[in-house]
Amino acid sequence: MSREDYNKFCKIAKDCLSEKYSFVDYNVEKYYGLCFAKVIKNNTTLLEKNANPKVKNGIYVDIFPIDKIKEGNYQKFSKKLYFYKKIMLAKCNYRVANGVKRKVFYTIMKFCSLFYSKNKLINSIENSIKLIGDGKEKWCYELTDSGVNRYIDKRYNVEDFRDIVKVEFEGKLYNAPINWENVLISLYGNYMELPPVEKRGNYHGIEVLKFNE
Repeated sequence: MSREDYNKFCKIAKDCLSEKYSFVDYNVEKYYGLCFAKVIKNNTTLLEKNANPKVKNGIYVDIFPIDKIKEGNYQKFSKKLYFYKKIMLAKCNYRVANGVKRKVFYTIMKFCSLFYSKNKLINSIENSIKLIGDGKEKWCYELTDSGVNRYIDKRYNVEDFRDIVKVEFEGKLYNAPINWENVLISLYGNYMELPPVEKRGNYHGIEVLKFNE
């Protein structure tokens, strides 16, 4: 979603979603450490290796906001937000470190998190986002993704999101970006071709997945 639509969605989601679903983000869940929201299907189970077990779990859809950045400034903002996102994950006890170097880095972030309250981190992230873009940029980015990557690698043309179009999926129509094919190519390259076997895997560290209904 555009940042504007994302902010609107976060304000109304709890009241507008049916009882089949729950909305979570870092404002409503104490131990939720990601900088984007999720819509969770109630009465399901989805446990991930690195997530904090105290956070409400279930089969979910991520809601990623996209932000415009002035040309040439994205690396500066990605470094700044990467720092805040890593501290947020450590603050909320997400175990995202594998290997000696990453464990050392996680320990440093965990120490840094002692000097920040969660509200202070949220304010730092949101105030940083307010400083970027002037509405005339060509590119938009997922600034507040998971925080795993140091630099922003998900870049889209703003024109691809200027409107929506209906697309069919399993017999139903859903909203999609008007240039949805460009978006898929940006993310996956040849999205109609399965990746080679050696590049397939359980990258989310899913340990349990159940439709309990």
